[in-house]
Amino acid sequence: MHVELFKVFIPMYEPYELAKEFVKKVEENIVNIEVDVSTEGGQIDELFESLKSISYLERAHAARSLGELGVRRAIPLLLTMLDDSRDYVRLQVVSALGMLMAREAIPKLGDMLVRETNEDVKIEIILALKSVGGDKVDNILKQVSDLPNMPQFLKGIPKL
Repeated sequence: MHVELFKVFIPMYEPYELAKEFVKKVEENIVNIEVDVSTEGGQIDELFESLKSISYLERAHAARSLGELGVRRAIPLLLTMLDDSRDYVRLQVVSALGMLMAREAIPKLGDMLVRETNEDVKIEIILALKSVGGDKVDNILKQVSDLPNMPQFLKGIPKL
């Protein structure tokens, strides 16, 4: 009986090794998914065209879809759409940039956070910045937390 229990026992380092293997497999699958999605030219090209539509709903949904699909090559075009006149489009573009964890969007999102007037868009900017993360984001959020036009939940972040 004791021999059977010994065979089942897993040393402490093995779960760590198994976790590392799992993370590696997940990362490999993410890369494979990005490659697979970006090679489906027709549908992705249609979404890129929809970003230029006169319909604000079509622009918004295309931006969101590109973010959900992980199409990172959309980031430069999405960055230009942050100035769209429609709140809903800006909200979806910011959400897409957050899904894509677009580090290159940090400065523009930080500037946008200060000047944006729509509360929902501001909240989405904060969520997108937090999804990107890092010291730059923390500094931006601390700098703007006491401005009068910031969402209530952002106030009170301690300054360094």
